[in-house]
Amino acid sequence: MTRSILRNMMVCLLISNPLVALSETDEELSNKLHALEKRLQIVEQESAAASTRQSTGQVSNNSFNPAISVILDGVYASYKNNPEDYALSGYALGGEAGLASEGFSLGHSEITLSNNIDDKFFAQLTLAIAEHDGSTEVELEEAFFETLALGSGLSVRGGRFYSGIGYLNQQH
Repeated sequence: MTRSILRNMMVCLLISNPLVALSETDEELSNKLHALEKRLQIVEQESAAASTRQSTGQVSNNSFNPAISVILDGVYASYKNNPEDYALSGYALGGEAGLASEGFSLGHSEITLSNNIDDKFFAQLTLAIAEHDGSTEVELEEAFFETLALGSGLSVRGGRFYSGIGYLNQQH
């Protein structure tokens, strides 16, 4: 009988111990949940304050941080024979169709700057750098703005840009 009582006491102790641990875990989880709710409330207040600052037209120091891309096309040419003696029968070579000058030269390179102006407009500028007749020239390829917030999937683009169709399209 005493063995039975001892066994029952041991079983009761083993069963009740996880319950105490679970109640402590529930209390810890409740504290963590309360802390997370406080943090969420602070973030929501900061977000509301930031949207108020944007609507009043305040601009931060980091407002103009454009995406910049550079595409360099360089060439090195060296010929074993005299380049002036090269000729292909049936083809008239001249202008840009001839051989490149010997040494290093710059091909058609591009610099692109793009950025959202604000939440309603996007702008892009693309400059081309190329050699023509022995001199380096900088040409404007694209300079445009595009609306972002007209709604219903509509947008308007203005400026100099390549269209989405045709021979000189966006992928040129």
